[in-house]
Amino acid sequence: MNKRAKGNREKLKTKKWLESKGWYVENSEVNKVCFFGGKTMAVHKDLLGSDLLAINGEDILFVQSKSNPSDISSGVKEFSKYPFPKSVKRWVVYWKTRDKEPTIRII
Repeated sequence: MNKRAKGNREKLKTKKWLESKGWYVENSEVNKVCFFGGKTMAVHKDLLGSDLLAINGEDILFVQSKSNPSDISSGVKEFSKYPFPKSVKRWVVYWKTRDKEPTIRII
């Protein structure tokens, strides 16, 4: 499984887990097609550093889902680039193998 496929699997797992907890979740990743030197390439860009955007009637949550525990700090760094208001929650989520609950780094 390549890195992109593993990341998509973890993102879907995170989305389903959040929905089971009562959150309404949407992807916040932009997929564009670009042309470079006569070749077509897919470009993926996270909006405001997040893979998912979730709401539950009380909170707004931006989620970065990581497939490798060493990437958690890069998710934290990505969120720090944007001036989020204090009322908005930001989570970097990582799933350990065979765990039913994710490891969450709350920012």
